[in-house]
Amino acid sequence: MQNRKPRVFFVMSTNDYSGAEAVNFSIIKNLRDKYDFCWVSREGKINERLREENIEWIKINKLSIKELRSVIRKYKPDILHATDYTASVICAPFYKKVHVISHLHNNSPWIRKKCAYSYLYKYAAKRVDKILVVSNSIIDEYVFADCFMDKMINVGNPVSRRDILMKVDGCRNKKFDICCVARIAPQKNPKRFLDIVFELKKNNDSIKAVWVGKGEIEAEVKKYASELGLDGNVLFAGYQKNPWSYMAESKIFMLTSDYEGYGLVAFEAMTLGLPCVVSRVGGLPGIVTDNCGKACGSKEEFIKECQCLLNNESYYSKKSQEAIMQSVKLDNIGKYNERVSDIYKEIYEKQK
Repeated sequence: MQNRKPRVFFVMSTNDYSGAEAVNFSIIKNLRDKYDFCWVSREGKINERLREENIEWIKINKLSIKELRSVIRKYKPDILHATDYTASVICAPFYKKVHVISHLHNNSPWIRKKCAYSYLYKYAAKRVDKILVVSNSIIDEYVFADCFMDKMINVGNPVSRRDILMKVDGCRNKKFDICCVARIAPQKNPKRFLDIVFELKKNNDSIKAVWVGKGEIEAEVKKYASELGLDGNVLFAGYQKNPWSYMAESKIFMLTSDYEGYGLVAFEAMTLGLPCVVSRVGGLPGIVTDNCGKACGSKEEFIKECQCLLNNESYYSKKSQEAIMQSVKLDNIGKYNERVSDIYKEIYEKQK
């Protein structure tokens, strides 16, 4: 390598902070001694976190080929690290000038079929150096995966028990029976979450649930909660800088997503001893076993598992202990950082 550190730009289609952004922050925190990182995005909630972590930021008004071309000309990055499908498509045209990594954090339903979106990503995939995925489910489901097997690498997600435990100051009272930490977005199917709480309320009128996060269908979901008569049972806590404090004050973690990539938030919950009741999608079945919770295929399975956990103390205690043990097995922060660093080094040393 040259004397200077390679410049890696995270190119973002979002301006918020959620799972994908958390992964980027982890990479930057652990590899900034080897690489110069920069964040390219619109202004938004992410900026507060960028300032806290002292991460260089380049403002764009819109993620477009035109604006990214200006960024590349002015700042001359060595690697563009595109963190979703949209950013990958925007970065791909610059493959002759700069190295490009496409990093996929979820398996959107359209990847399973031949359609405009899957063909558009196929165009991008031809032009990137590497395609990083967070679970084998993305490779298994992508309709054109066979064309890019030499580029696709399952890197998983960086998960660190130490980082989570540092955010929670000791034991907490269990204020909530069920919690979810996620965007209030169609992908997460928050109405299914409310339907399950509604059914559980029939046997426990005082059941308490909390949803931590904001999103584009928040008003619609809150209205639906009111229609179900759950205003006194479900707290919408909004965006929280420390969502783990809400996890620590909950008994069960529940995620009702229609699709997922890795499911990082389930690891975080298990680290705090929460049995996880999750959808049987994406990488979640590989994280959540029957020993530490349940990956469910139907609303009825969700309801039954939650009832068992809430009504049977020994059943709950065993799964809570197993959740902690599962998080210990999954902890991989050191190996993850080494792998990403090796990928950066490999593509940086290629000649353009």
